[in-house]
Amino acid sequence: MSGKLLFILMRVAVIFWILVANGMLAVSYDRKKFFLLRWMFSLFAALGLSVAIGIGGYNLLHLFGTSAREGFIFPLINLGSHFLLCLLGFLHLFVCYREKSSVIVYAGIASYSIQNVGTLVTNIVGIINPSLKFLTFGSAVTVQSFVAWLLSYVCVYLLVWLVFGKSIRLAKENAALNSKTTIVLSAVIVFVALIARSIGSSYHSESPLLFILLSLCDIACCVLVLYIQFLLTKEMLGRKEKEAILHMQELRLAQYEMTKEHIEIINLKCHDLKHQLLALRKSGEIDRDYLDQLADSVNIYDSMIKTGNASLDVVITDKNLYCKQNDVKMTVMADGEKLSFLSDSEIYSLFGNALDNAIEYVVKLPPEKRVVKLSVSAQGNMVAVSVRNYFEGALKLTESGLPQTTKEKSGYHGYGIRSIQKIAERHGGLFSVKAENNQFVLGILFPAKR
Repeated sequence: MSGKLLFILMRVAVIFWILVANGMLAVSYDRKKFFLLRWMFSLFAALGLSVAIGIGGYNLLHLFGTSAREGFIFPLINLGSHFLLCLLGFLHLFVCYREKSSVIVYAGIASYSIQNVGTLVTNIVGIINPSLKFLTFGSAVTVQSFVAWLLSYVCVYLLVWLVFGKSIRLAKENAALNSKTTIVLSAVIVFVALIARSIGSSYHSESPLLFILLSLCDIACCVLVLYIQFLLTKEMLGRKEKEAILHMQELRLAQYEMTKEHIEIINLKCHDLKHQLLALRKSGEIDRDYLDQLADSVNIYDSMIKTGNASLDVVITDKNLYCKQNDVKMTVMADGEKLSFLSDSEIYSLFGNALDNAIEYVVKLPPEKRVVKLSVSAQGNMVAVSVRNYFEGALKLTESGLPQTTKEKSGYHGYGIRSIQKIAERHGGLFSVKAENNQFVLGILFPAKR
């Protein structure tokens, strides 16, 4: 095989395996319209441009003469060509997937890291057993060498999926929450790996031991990138999620403690009303301003719902007041005594978040659709909790089974629903969300506790 053809095929092989890694990492990404056409177009465009990069690189190398491979020219040309191939991988993702730039860059960096490890493993195999060298200078093309090359890549990609598969399926969520610092750090490490790969390629034949050492350093860099992007990030996000959920629970507890105090004040005012009515009977006179205040208190008191659980009563009363002010009808059928195994903070967090999400959605709808239904009941050996509200459109779920946020500025949005899920899991319950018959249904089944 001529040196020119070999140089070109090396670049085509690189872009091919980058695109394979792209497909693996973007498994959960939203696809653009005409995805198949876009994918085919970008595939052939990337392969064609890789050929052009190979031809240009070889001609540039040939321009410097035969001594170019012995100096810094070859590593420099190699570095430049691989940088361009890496960019082609990014462009392929941009053309095919409808995601934020940070998400695309996140996947592109990981794709090149995986491909880089695959190439280095095949090269090390070729050093250990020269008969298995494939797509390297001075190697013969045989069926055996091709199979070894193919198996090396397949094994690397399978190993990556086995180790990082669960995190890869959640890559979209992780990437969306990733800090710019993490992405920049990963890019720098990949660039260092690129330099090591380019320098190492100059010593492939002259110093096999040095080549293997540089390749192992390169592999370590790429594995570090994958660890940062998938495992370390997952751990950091998990910690951040726990802190956010705890913070929300603390805020809710403080909020409902205040609401509880307000309700106690209302009860006192209603008690005062009895004495004022007794005075009215005797004297026939009453302070009209105070009577107006008491009338307001009675209206508020009328919003109170008794479920048999004081904490649940506080939550429902608070939300029912808001519903009355915003023309939302809230119906409640709840046996609060069945929830005695939940702490006050858990009840505040669970029902506060569930009702907030439902009310927040229906308040934007026409008046006839502003209905929220809460139910707590015993079903055999289980306690069933459900919150229903009118729902339009298709329900989009994340890979973890939770509804996708539709808010531009998410803030703590999303942690409320996770908080509900955590409470359900903590007590051995089953959590679910679904859309059926134009209704969004949040349901939990708790094992009944005596």
